[in-house]
Amino acid sequence: MLWHSILVWVVLPLCIGLQVLIPALAPSCGSGYTNWSLLFMLLVELHHLWAERRAWSGMRDLISPPEASVLRQLGVLASRRRCVLLGILEDLDLYTDLAFPFIALACDDEHVITNLWSDAWDKVPVLGHLMSQIILTLRFFGVALIAVGLNVVVSGITKIFIMMAAALTHRDSMKLWEAQQWRIPTEAFFSWAQAAECAMMPSVAVLSEEMAAGQRYRYRPNADSATTTKMREDYEHGKVTEEALMTSGIHDTAEEDKIQAAERRHFNLILFQKVFLGNVLALWLQSSFLALTFQDGYSPAQIKLIISMIFSGLQAAVRCCRVSSQTGLAGLCVSILVMFFVAWSFLKVYEAYHCKYHLWNLTTGCVAEPEMDIMLGK
Repeated sequence: MLWHSILVWVVLPLCIGLQVLIPALAPSCGSGYTNWSLLFMLLVELHHLWAERRAWSGMRDLISPPEASVLRQLGVLASRRRCVLLGILEDLDLYTDLAFPFIALACDDEHVITNLWSDAWDKVPVLGHLMSQIILTLRFFGVALIAVGLNVVVSGITKIFIMMAAALTHRDSMKLWEAQQWRIPTEAFFSWAQAAECAMMPSVAVLSEEMAAGQRYRYRPNADSATTTKMREDYEHGKVTEEALMTSGIHDTAEEDKIQAAERRHFNLILFQKVFLGNVLALWLQSSFLALTFQDGYSPAQIKLIISMIFSGLQAAVRCCRVSSQTGLAGLCVSILVMFFVAWSFLKVYEAYHCKYHLWNLTTGCVAEPEMDIMLGK
């Protein structure tokens, strides 16, 4: 997982940077990223399949036969193929997101896109004028590059360092576990799940999460059923409190609460890093770009961006459905907010067909100003 993370978060951005310096391979406004670059992505996907197989096998070897039966009944093992396909789409979507700022740069050589976007923001109440000035300073290319760079740093580079630190941290505890036959620490499973998310391997992440969830149903080492029965009788007669009853049970409730808290942190990170930074932000910018460059017919570059938007929207929907089922009401509220931004992005593309200047704001509707004719040369 570490090596594939380095490949997609370090090597892949460097390769795109090199493509920009080579005229024959540089992204263009008409065709987008070159089709020759897909040969490199083929190699990346082959490495993905090889690395996922090794990671899955290593994680699968940690499962005992009874645990495997439970996971099979829950459908976790059968979901591997769907998750592998989702991971492949994540790799391809990341590549299109990394190439997007340079496509925008090629299309904005005379700052027309920047000026149109700045004028559209200037009509938005409250923060519109400030955003308009920021856009004029950074240009559309700069805003897109910052968004992509933020995703690479937060979801990629930072997670790689965390992954390496976690490997060193858990190495000693794993040796102790092997010597004394203790259970694998729950933190190790969540660390593996985070590493799998960084490596674009949702199949391994789901398996790690379910194995961590199974750790919550463990027994207290010094508890016995007779004591638990006696405490339950005392509770019914009002001799002990509910808190004392819970702490005296054979189940380790403290460990269960600890695992639930770690699980919530893990899924909240997925919503922020994978869904918002990795999908929603890029999706929103790409929808704005399509509206700003709207034509009667779609160019190859725009078709590629539409495919990238579909990939991003699909990933966001799948992950929001999964996270909502794990985090309850809080996760559901965040997922609704995320899907609102996804719907907003696709609505901007839809409204590009109906607005005169193809630009649409959520607060003001279609942008229609005389200055737009001058900027568009009409």
